[in-house]
Amino acid sequence: MKKVCCLLLALMLMASVAILPVSAAGSATVSANGSNITVGKTVTVTAKFSNNGGIGSMDAVFYYNPKTFEYVSCSGATGNGGGGNVRLSYVCYEVNAPKNLTVTLTLKAVAAGSGDFKWVTEGFYDDEENLLGNATKTLSVAANNPTLSGDATLSYLRPSKGTLTPQFSKNVTNYTVSVPYTVTRGLLNYSASDPNARTEITQNADLKVGKTTRVITVTAPNGTVKKYTV
Repeated sequence: MKKVCCLLLALMLMASVAILPVSAAGSATVSANGSNITVGKTVTVTAKFSNNGGIGSMDAVFYYNPKTFEYVSCSGATGNGGGGNVRLSYVCYEVNAPKNLTVTLTLKAVAAGSGDFKWVTEGFYDDEENLLGNATKTLSVAANNPTLSGDATLSYLRPSKGTLTPQFSKNVTNYTVSVPYTVTRGLLNYSASDPNARTEITQNADLKVGKTTRVITVTAPNGTVKKYTV
């Protein structure tokens, strides 16, 4: 009888171990419903989280260019912020944590230019506070105004030292300049074809022996972007 009781107890323990839930690693995706938004229209950014063992909490920060977009609303989580970033937070207070979580952000295009969208998950946990991951996603989203000029070219590009190769053409976007290693400083002089276009450059006057890369970004009034690399 004692052997039978021991056997029954062993079978019960094996059965209890077999039915314990196994929590798989969580997953996350972030996407936008458009990449080129007309000024005055909205774009929706959707983040989807899933975990077979349930989702206990999620914290994230969403970054955007406030010169081009403005934050409108958030659903699926608590969203606070504006002026370039929105802090997002979700906590499950239910007995049974959900296996899926969808968070959506709505932004409005207010001016032509780049959106610079970036989602950074600071913490994604199951209902037992086990870390499931830290998803980071950069989205290429821009705003455009079709009623404005789309000219994102340069009218000229000249180095302060050396000679540009090949010869400048507004439709050519890659160049090289060679100078003696004794030349330690040099600038790029340039101008946009459209006086209303915006220009930015990753420029530092200092030169080092070897390769130094500089990129000029031209943004047309309607949001069209062209990059020139030297």
